Amino acid sequence: MRRSQIRTALAVGLLAAAALLLPAGAGATTLQDLSLRAMVDEAELVVSGTCRRVESRWIGRTLFTLATVSVSETWKGGERPELTLVIPGGIDLDRPIPIAVTFPGAPVVMPGQGLVLLLRSSPQVEDGFWPVGFSQGALPVARDEAGRSFAYRRGGSAGGVVPLAELRAEILGYVRERR
Repeated sequence: MRRSQIRTALAVGLLAAAALLLPAGAGATTLQDLSLRAMVDEAELVVSGTCRRVESRWIGRTLFTLATVSVSETWKGGERPELTLVIPGGIDLDRPIPIAVTFPGAPVVMPGQGLVLLLRSSPQVEDGFWPVGFSQGALPVARDEAGRSFAYRRGGSAGGVVPLAELRAEILGYVRERR
């Protein structure tokens, strides 16, 4: 056996041994495909707005991205001019060796991006919010050449591009039903 083959075999063996040491349930996470109705029911706050800035911050031993969102419209919950969206993962460039952490299913938001957010309180950040259903609860919004706004719904049979006015009406209908 060549030296590189021995290293490869050793690395595979160590990974297999490490996998056996992981507690049950720590291996993989499966995102459940949620209906819009289920997300609205679970959400404490549903808003449309624009991401103004993002920053990565360590909270304990976990790296998070904190996105400041300027709220343009509140569809469920208390009115507020802005909020902090808390997303696991981020980039820390201030270390001797920079690090990036990603979480499967976590939304990616960028400054200037329009969003529809279905949110619940975050236990990590005071007055911060976590998207319901992970990326399913952070819907990107874009405008076409004619100025019409569209949201991108992730997941299952209801996924795809939908006019923002249609999505707004559907969400407000679910909110009215729950009153």
